[in-house]
Amino acid sequence: MTQLTRHIANLGLLLAFTTLAVTGVMSFVLPFSITTTRVHIVFGAATVLLVGLHLATRLNYFTRIAKQSVTFRARKKPQVPRWLVAMIAIVWAGLLYASLAGMPPASSLIGVGYEAQYKVAIFRADPQTVYEQVGPTNRVASVSAESGGLVIAVEVEYREPVTRQPAAAIWAQTTRAHMIQTLFVDEKIAYSDTPKWHGRPTPRHHILPIWRHTYTDINGVDPTGDTHAVTSATPKHSFSVEQSLAGAEGKIVICLEINAHGDANDAYPDKHLGQPSVLYTALIDLEEDQGYYLMVRTAHGGGAELDGDPRYNFDGLTTSKDLIEKVLVQVKRPGRE
Repeated sequence: MTQLTRHIANLGLLLAFTTLAVTGVMSFVLPFSITTTRVHIVFGAATVLLVGLHLATRLNYFTRIAKQSVTFRARKKPQVPRWLVAMIAIVWAGLLYASLAGMPPASSLIGVGYEAQYKVAIFRADPQTVYEQVGPTNRVASVSAESGGLVIAVEVEYREPVTRQPAAAIWAQTTRAHMIQTLFVDEKIAYSDTPKWHGRPTPRHHILPIWRHTYTDINGVDPTGDTHAVTSATPKHSFSVEQSLAGAEGKIVICLEINAHGDANDAYPDKHLGQPSVLYTALIDLEEDQGYYLMVRTAHGGGAELDGDPRYNFDGLTTSKDLIEKVLVQVKRPGRE
């Protein structure tokens, strides 16, 4: 390898590793960020390539270690003691096993990270939940993890194309307003109860107050941090349609709460929060053959940050109540086309 190649490998590794280390620490101590993750992945790949280049420049070094490690009688004293090579290999294998098995010290290290400390505030969709954005239309589909039979798809169509997606949450609840499962939460607010929303830390129950208060049924912690008994029969972050509906007489309510940033008006002059969230609902009877339901604008979240109760008087709302053209819910039932 030439001297130029060594310089590229060494200086490139210094910069790539520094970036990788910083984004790794950020991922560990801060809420999930797709930007941080993207930078970490890109520079992780760059580090792998540069490490390969660096190892290529040191190929003779590793070849000598390999030869002396398998030679029982070396004429000369080994440059690297065999016990040191063995010890490094054992430590590496032990750390790898502890990481895979979730044992100390790996479990102790993970236990002090953001994910472990704030796990009740973090929402992650079920692996079988699909989200896609097509132009001004958003579509979310949730499939029952147990049976794979029930599919609930929510299609949101805006009145005008949007350049910045509003914060939104979609969930299923009983007719008595107890949450069954959250199907979707916008990733900007999914990982913290005080996310940075459009550049400013904002309590999540000020953005989507109705969803956040209802979410207490699932995570057992209200927006103020107080612990409550979990009132829903559904285990945390799992969804069994059959079990959940057994006490709901075959009926559920699909809810969409949505809030656009910076839509202030005379009644709601806060330039950051603007007008409150708007709630849309549809009553779904799973014993019927109906496949499509049109969601109805039901209430708004102005003042609901205090108690989570929807407000049904739309006086004072302007653009926020006209943001959506229509919301269509499609239901595919087990054993039916």
